[in-house]
Amino acid sequence: MKEQLRISWQEDKGVITKILADRFREDIVSTQVKIKSIATKYRSLNISLKEILWRLTGDIEHIKGCAYYDTRGRLIYLETRSINFEGLPKTLSKLEWVDEVLDVYSMGTNEMYMLLKVFDISNNVPMGFIVCAMNVRDLIKDYAHQYGIHDATIRLLDTNGRTMVSLNNWATGKMLSLQSHIRGTNMIIELSEPEDLIYANAYNFLKVSFLLSSVLCGGLFWVGFFTVKRIFKPLEDLKLSVINWMDRKNLEIKGYGEVYVLARAFQNLLDRIEREKSVYINLFNKLRDGILLVENESGTLEMVNDNFLNMFDVTANEVLGMNIKDVCEHFTTGVFLFIPESIISIGGKTKCVSVTSIPLKLEDKDYTLFHIKDITDKKSTEFLLGQYSKLAILGEIACSLAHQLNNPLASIMAYTEYIRNVSNEKEVKEMAEVVLKNVERARDTISRLLYMAKSYDGSPQEIDPLSFTKNLLDIIHFKAKHKGIIIELNPKTKYQKLLTYPWKLEQILINLIDNAIDASPMQGKIYVGIEDVDPFIVWKIRDEGPGVNSEEIFQPFYTTKAKGFGLGLSIAKRFVEDMGGKIEYENLDRGCEFRVYIKSEDA
Repeated sequence: MKEQLRISWQEDKGVITKILADRFREDIVSTQVKIKSIATKYRSLNISLKEILWRLTGDIEHIKGCAYYDTRGRLIYLETRSINFEGLPKTLSKLEWVDEVLDVYSMGTNEMYMLLKVFDISNNVPMGFIVCAMNVRDLIKDYAHQYGIHDATIRLLDTNGRTMVSLNNWATGKMLSLQSHIRGTNMIIELSEPEDLIYANAYNFLKVSFLLSSVLCGGLFWVGFFTVKRIFKPLEDLKLSVINWMDRKNLEIKGYGEVYVLARAFQNLLDRIEREKSVYINLFNKLRDGILLVENESGTLEMVNDNFLNMFDVTANEVLGMNIKDVCEHFTTGVFLFIPESIISIGGKTKCVSVTSIPLKLEDKDYTLFHIKDITDKKSTEFLLGQYSKLAILGEIACSLAHQLNNPLASIMAYTEYIRNVSNEKEVKEMAEVVLKNVERARDTISRLLYMAKSYDGSPQEIDPLSFTKNLLDIIHFKAKHKGIIIELNPKTKYQKLLTYPWKLEQILINLIDNAIDASPMQGKIYVGIEDVDPFIVWKIRDEGPGVNSEEIFQPFYTTKAKGFGLGLSIAKRFVEDMGGKIEYENLDRGCEFRVYIKSEDA
């Protein structure tokens, strides 16, 4: 009899324990989602970071304190609504860009807190981490109240069996307990009840049953009636409600007991799933740029966001089901790819876009997420940006010519003054005076030219190597487009900051990529890579041209182009060496690869 009661208790409470574990995991995930969503919303309203942390402690239930850390794990801000609140770390050791549970700790006031870490990203650029402390004891109290758990003890354990939180820990004697692991964490939730209490209820039932059976056999009928009403009827109602859930989105179960608790927990789970689905779909649609989700095997477009539809003024029915090659033949599924410039034509509208593709795995299927950024409005300024490098070269030529002209002008001035001073002929003196005035005028013009062309390094600035390179590709890709050349970017650097002179580095890379475009055949490819070779960050530019056939390429005015000046590589070499780096090249089986070494911030 006891064994049967124990097994029955384990079956019933096992369901409740599993529900509590799943609910705990769902509250962790949903709280992390709320932190991200609220932070994004307030940032869009230009609210300060410190104020955002303060509002998080008030907007999200059970959150008692929040802190913000930079990308190196250093504490920036800490906000709490509790006077004696403490426990948030001064630094973070876990800097992975994932949402996770950091720790569970006690403040010494019989309160337990769980640290939830959420990574903060803005415009695809990692900004830092938000860490919030959630009151675990209050959360478990809510569970006990919601699921009608009054006589049982609820404990939260770590993987070593150490008790972190305990609720209703008043029972003594031998206990029956069940445990369930909380997914995605190193924690276990345990539900236990006194064995005597479980058996006492059964014994009392047997006594009453025996008394009723001896007095009136008809009592068995009423026992059966109430059993059917309490268990089988709710189970049948639950079955019908689950079958009809897709139509009604609600489990219509009325009553009490374990079946009702199970139905209510299941309904809460379904409601939470629907809410999370709504949050993710809203985020997907509200992203500033266009987003496409493509199934890799068939290449079919399965999801698009509202901004992509607005970009081309089409409806979802018009684009869903299209093959990705019909959108753009250069798009490839299943690979990381950045295309600085491509053309998409849908519904009679043509847009110039930059594209980033990211492979994903969802529900055991392979997908590719395409990030589509409209850069059509940028094209009107590309001509002026393209002229920038040409003006820099003209400045170099102007400096060289000015220096070369100064010496002969000095000689002309000296001899003319001599002629004016020694000659006795009035006409000769007047002519010498005219020559001197024109020489002075020429020297003044050269001085102004030198002043305008004078190079000034300015102060070094911090840049993001990857974003900096992408911006350069946006500039130079205008020229590549005319030759049908595709520029592929392959970044492998760990550095997100580089202290350098941006205008010099820009001239270096623009000159090298411009030369690569000139050397490449029509419809060719240019490969741009960023790698770490301690203590340098290395930019690699590889083309498919004929290669370099002379060692004089870095000499001023040396060129193999019909319309070139021969100053681009000379300027690039000088700028690289000014910054303590080096430039080299290597002829390959097909094409040539230039490598630019710039010292990293650590060096």
